[in-house]
Amino acid sequence: MSWPATLGRLALRIGTALCVVAIPIALVCANVRLVTLDRSFYLAGFARYGGAAAVGLSADEQRTVADTFIAYFLGPPGRLDVQLAREGTLRPLFNEREIQHMADVQALMQLVFGLGTWALGYIVVWVLASAVVLRGGFRPLLARVLVASAVLTLAAMVMVGALALVDFDALFLRFHFLAFDNDLWQLDPARDNLIRLFPAGFWFEAALRVLVLTVVEALALGSAGVLGWWLTRERRRAARPTPAPRPATTQS
Repeated sequence: MSWPATLGRLALRIGTALCVVAIPIALVCANVRLVTLDRSFYLAGFARYGGAAAVGLSADEQRTVADTFIAYFLGPPGRLDVQLAREGTLRPLFNEREIQHMADVQALMQLVFGLGTWALGYIVVWVLASAVVLRGGFRPLLARVLVASAVLTLAAMVMVGALALVDFDALFLRFHFLAFDNDLWQLDPARDNLIRLFPAGFWFEAALRVLVLTVVEALALGSAGVLGWWLTRERRRAARPTPAPRPATTQS
């Protein structure tokens, strides 16, 4: 085999392996974005975990706060300086420590959003390039990629889900140590409204939503891959020439 052909096969294998990894990254990032930008999820969480009552937010103020968070995660770097009317004057909802921490959270969310966009872009490029290069051989490869990425995604989600069920607080704490290089996230519910609005239960539900959505999507992709593999096998079987019947033999 010539060097160009060898390098081409190697590039295809590496690109395919990267696609298998990119698919779960794209799924998780897309689901984080979906949950993070869901106004109804914020409002339900404020009510379910008592954040609105603890902070003293009216129904209109809850909607304002939810919309402000969503706009902040999508907007340019800045300060989450929420002002609410109290006793005839505007007062900040969050103190300076909370505002600084939210700047870190905004940067993290936008990193996740960007990573998801890049992963999806890579998947699209891989699909187009592989379809052009492989032609008829692309469909069985795509089926294998979907199955492999589904297995990888499900394995990761099972591992994370098991850790969360065993000790979500420890997992959440470890996440903060890895994601932030300061201690601004260490807030006090006695004085900090941010942790009152978003207690541990809120984040457990958010993580659970991302996990369930990702599992469902991985199962759908894996099923599509298995179906594609089966259809490819049936087409190949149908295309095989039928063997000619053997001539009959007579016995004397």
